[in-house]
Amino acid sequence: MEKKYSINIENDQVVSIEVDGVQYDTPDQIPNPDDRAKIEQLLSTSGQSSDFDSLLEDEVFNHDDDFPVRPADMERIAAETVQSVDRASKIILSVFFLVGVGMLTITALASLHIQRSIGKEKTAPGQVVELIARKDQKEGITYYYPVVKFTLPNGEPQRVDLSEGSHPAAYRVGDALTIAYDPEHPNHARSQSLSSTIGLWVLPAITGILGVSFLGVTLFAAWVIQSTATSESSSNQ
Repeated sequence: MEKKYSINIENDQVVSIEVDGVQYDTPDQIPNPDDRAKIEQLLSTSGQSSDFDSLLEDEVFNHDDDFPVRPADMERIAAETVQSVDRASKIILSVFFLVGVGMLTITALASLHIQRSIGKEKTAPGQVVELIARKDQKEGITYYYPVVKFTLPNGEPQRVDLSEGSHPAAYRVGDALTIAYDPEHPNHARSQSLSSTIGLWVLPAITGILGVSFLGVTLFAAWVIQSTATSESSSNQ
């Protein structure tokens, strides 16, 4: 019949030993040498298991000690991160700067073209002979475009459809108005009015505002970055 062995351990100390229901305080009290050898073997195995558990616990809780993050590594990682952010910031600022310069270049070229066009314009008295109604499909509003007739210096009559539509109609058939036209291309004509002149400057105004805005944002961001870098450099010294 197989014997039953039992060892009671508390706080890594042997409290009692049982062999087939007989209790002993220490292995030396066991009379049967085979039983005593079996108990000693169990105690040895239990000790090894306890040492293994302790070692495993140390490995789990002290795992970070095997791979320490040195201050130099942390400084290197921080420096690389700052460099990456700095490169990205410079790229973004460069793009904003180029866009701003491009917008201002368009403004300058468009303004120069408009000034030259206005400078060589000729004027002539004209008369509205027809109104063309065109409905804007998106807005659902009908705009009225005047067709004017005027006479060139050589006496040749000229009929032009103006691109200045309005709602409601700003003119009626028979109304007189002054026409400004390109003497080389008389069909390029407009009414000599404040609204017509303002319309010529819409594109330069938009590109100019955008260009100034992009350059302003670029300069402000560069100033903030430079100020931050100077403050951090002063604090580290």
